[in-house]
Amino acid sequence: MATTADLRQLLERSRLLANSISHQTDLPSIERNLEQIEAQSRRLASRVTKPGESPERRAPYFLAGIGIDGERLTENVKGIKVLNAFEPREILADTDITSYLEHKYKQTVTSVIADGREQTMRDYQENFERAIRIDWEKMKRRVFEELGQYKPSSRTSGMDTAGYMGTIGTPYPQRVSATPGGMTPARAPIETPSRTPATIARDRQSVLQRSESRLQMNQRMMLYYDVVRRLNEHRLQKRDFGIIHSFYEVAKKIGIESKQRILQGWRALSMIVGEKNVLEGRFQGIPLKERQFAKAYNAHPESRHAAKLREEHVAGARHYLELEYNEWCQQFIEHYRTEAQLGGVPSVVHTARAFLRAYHRQNGGVSMTSMDTFEGIPLWGLIFNLTRRGELVEALNVARSLEKCINKNDLVFLKYFDEYVNHKRLSKNSRDQLMAELKKRDLFKQMEDPYKIVMLYLVAQVNFGNASSLSKSVIRTVEDYLWFKLAIVREPPEGHSREPSHEVYTIRDLQKEIAHDEVSDNGGVTKDFVNHFRLLLLSGQFERAVFYLHQTECDVEAVHFAIALAYYGLLRVPETQDAVSLFLEKDEQAYLNFNSLMYFYPQRFSQTNPREALQYTILMYLYGDMETEFGRQQIEISHDYVRQLVYENQAFSELIGSTVLGTEGEIKRFTPLIFLRTEYDFKDKIIKPLARQCEGDGRFKAAVSLFELIQDYEMIIVILNRMLGEYIYNKLHKITLSKEDLEELNPIDIKAIFERYEAQTFIGQQAYPNRVQDCRNLIKITDFMLLYENKDHGKAMDLIEEVDIIPLDGDINRVARCANQLLMYDDSLKRNIPDIMLMVMQNMHDYYVHLKTTVTSHTLYKNDDAYLKMEHLQRKARNLVHFAGYVNVKVPPNVYSQLNTLEVSMR
Repeated sequence: MATTADLRQLLERSRLLANSISHQTDLPSIERNLEQIEAQSRRLASRVTKPGESPERRAPYFLAGIGIDGERLTENVKGIKVLNAFEPREILADTDITSYLEHKYKQTVTSVIADGREQTMRDYQENFERAIRIDWEKMKRRVFEELGQYKPSSRTSGMDTAGYMGTIGTPYPQRVSATPGGMTPARAPIETPSRTPATIARDRQSVLQRSESRLQMNQRMMLYYDVVRRLNEHRLQKRDFGIIHSFYEVAKKIGIESKQRILQGWRALSMIVGEKNVLEGRFQGIPLKERQFAKAYNAHPESRHAAKLREEHVAGARHYLELEYNEWCQQFIEHYRTEAQLGGVPSVVHTARAFLRAYHRQNGGVSMTSMDTFEGIPLWGLIFNLTRRGELVEALNVARSLEKCINKNDLVFLKYFDEYVNHKRLSKNSRDQLMAELKKRDLFKQMEDPYKIVMLYLVAQVNFGNASSLSKSVIRTVEDYLWFKLAIVREPPEGHSREPSHEVYTIRDLQKEIAHDEVSDNGGVTKDFVNHFRLLLLSGQFERAVFYLHQTECDVEAVHFAIALAYYGLLRVPETQDAVSLFLEKDEQAYLNFNSLMYFYPQRFSQTNPREALQYTILMYLYGDMETEFGRQQIEISHDYVRQLVYENQAFSELIGSTVLGTEGEIKRFTPLIFLRTEYDFKDKIIKPLARQCEGDGRFKAAVSLFELIQDYEMIIVILNRMLGEYIYNKLHKITLSKEDLEELNPIDIKAIFERYEAQTFIGQQAYPNRVQDCRNLIKITDFMLLYENKDHGKAMDLIEEVDIIPLDGDINRVARCANQLLMYDDSLKRNIPDIMLMVMQNMHDYYVHLKTTVTSHTLYKNDDAYLKMEHLQRKARNLVHFAGYVNVKVPPNVYSQLNTLEVSMR
């Protein structure tokens, strides 16, 4: 015992010594060099017992004092084989094929699973990024389209280019003054006056006078709409429709000046296209067909069909300019009737003579210096005037009759003019001879008769090299110059080799000149945008013409010009459906986004008049074609626009129909025009996608109505379940909803809808019974929640026990069955199960507390009704906790904790 006490005292002293040393901070540290450290290490090593030496006997002595056998411990330690501690117990032979294959199999399976997982992740990421890109492209297009609704002012800089109508290759800056009629002068640049208060006030008043009232705008749009409606009615009946003349009649009814001048645009287009003999939209002669020119217009520019169509358009444009010139001549003669000396019933030639007498009158007229004359009028001027008015035969007859008056050097012209009149162009040999004659004579330097020069160059179909001498006497207006340009335009005849490019003037060359002058004159401003638009039409630039007019105050007219051109197939649209610009050019071809026009224009009145808006949306299908990839894409995107029109304006009953109201939608009447041949196509392409869109966006009632139209009662029950599930979830989590969402998720309305369907037994037979039962259960749960809110706990308990979802009776078989059935419930019900269980437990707890507080302790006997109810509630609470741990639905930890807490508090 003494030894043990000594050891304990020694241990205690060592601890005290260590503590005293650790608290002494003033002791100096011991520093040794390497030699001292080595010497000390050797001394310490010499004290260690070496193998084979006698061990230190003092340690076993002290250990024996406390009952430890030191020698035995030493033997045990020596018996431990440390080297074999980390070696395998059994050595595997190299020939253990079974184990190797098993190991290899496990590695292979693991590798396949890992590779499959990585591939799945890569595929998912790629599909996700692809979906994001597609959605982004759609969203970007929608954003650009929305931005495209911005309408600049009617005098947008850079669009109304200065001198565009007047300086396009025109050899002089201004027109002869005091010339009556509707001809357009070549305009000089307009100088901007200084802005004084007086001019500002005057300009403001001018703007107020020019602007349309909203009533006029609506009237104008309704007049145009009526033509579009009649167009679709005729198309529905497979009857041809004279759309340009119909729009022309509308333009005549519009009383605003700029809109009135649009008449000339419609008139020009009708002659370019060749639409004639139309009365109230009906052709009295040979009709033009829908999309008649589409194939040739969209063909390769070098193809014969495209060239022939261009020739027809050039001829139509020339005819329009000739008729307009003839009318202008009549006005001019009427203005100078004294000088004209026109008789009572004049012939074409007499009218031409009268015009020349008035135009070259002595006082104020154009001088006839250097002109060949006879009987007081220019000889070549008479031939030119008849040619300019389109009277080629009369011009040839006059030339022959005046053969004696023509200079002998110019008699060769008669031969070429005869060939030109009869064949519309010279043969290659004749043209080469005439070209050689023109080069040899150099008419401009000789100051020849300007009328003669024009006629020679016209017959040779060659562009002017220098037209300065023609500026004030022959080519007076832009219309004159454009007519001459169109007259010398020619396409290489079929079967002939291509002529040198410098000897051929094509419509493309004319368009390039127009574009060049547009760029060079973009710094000015012109108010004559109507004539600018007309110039683009006459030069065959239909897409650019519509786009230009759309930037002005006549944007409504631009939309309807586009409709007329698209109807006849004379409007190119982008081949890619993701185009966001209204106008674009590619490979020297212009394209106009017709879909954008037909989408945005009806938006001005679609909210109040969705039926009228539909008439314009239907026109998108003009470019539909089941035989081509582009045509099929156009049909799909048009379907999308139709659905969007219905959805954005909530025009479900007007455009789709309603079984409740017993009405048929407007779309169904026009299904033949939108490539929906059967009832199934209408349901599959329009109603079903629209219903799913409504469902996805939370417009449940609209989705129910749409699915009812296609008699998809299965989806109706699914939507009702989702509506009830959303209502329960929001109610349980106390989510604040908007007024619209509250109306959508009104449980009373949902219950009424379900009861209406449930009353029709055949509907219940078409829907899956389990989903119908889910709907019944969800309705009962909503009723339970209402009773719980009203603190009617007893009725709430009776109602929840009717719902065969949460068993409270403790029957183990029923618990297992209900737990397994949870997996088969609709997601709208399944996700709410944990919260429903918690609400049921809270209801039982509140009911229990209520019973406990309504009775006193001395009345609690075993046969007391309140005691029995409390006992039942305790048992049901335990059963509910047991069921919560048994279900296969994930129960959040906090819900499970609250269930246990409430159950314990009821004990």
